[in-house]
Amino acid sequence: DDDNITATNGTITLTGEGNITIGTLTATNNATASAVSITSRTGALEDGTNAVAIVADTAGAGTTIRTATGVGVVDSLNTTIDTLDVVNSAANNVTIEETAGSALTVNQASQSTAGDINLTTLDGTLTVNAGQTGISVVGTGTVNLTATNAGGDDDVVVNSAITAETGVVTIDSQGNNVNFGAGGDVTTTTGNIVVTAAAG
Repeated sequence: DDDNITATNGTITLTGEGNITIGTLTATNNATASAVSITSRTGALEDGTNAVAIVADTAGAGTTIRTATGVGVVDSLNTTIDTLDVVNSAANNVTIEETAGSALTVNQASQSTAGDINLTTLDGTLTVNAGQTGISVVGTGTVNLTATNAGGDDDVVVNSAITAETGVVTIDSQGNNVNFGAGGDVTTTTGNIVVTAAAG
């Protein structure tokens, strides 16, 4: 932990059996879907720095995370990334916070266990990308999507499905709009859906 790794024009791939705690991983000038890949087969991914933990914000750069026992469980994982694909399989929550001034596009955020998915942008639009897997939780797991009011003009855009079972789905644009595209269906079996938009 607290170690920094930088790849210029390259990729970063980390794989481990247990918990992985990272300093700052930076992939620059990489517009591929595999810019950053992190896999913990039996553990969690934790943020071990006071700075940003993952930087991969070239347009098209993908950050792929696969864990068993959560992401940002102790403290939210702070990122400055373009596109996110995250799956957690066994326990705990996924909590990711995109830094100020950076938008976040989500291709996939999935829980195979009854944990929550919490995605926040501090000053940027949060988009569930069209034509992708979307966001899903099971059991009592909840979905919380928030675009904060730091910039006052940041939307939450839902262009692919969000699904839950008994958990609540909360979508909140604190400064602007929540927009739903043609593929942006939000469904729960018995849970509530709460949509809040400051501007409409």
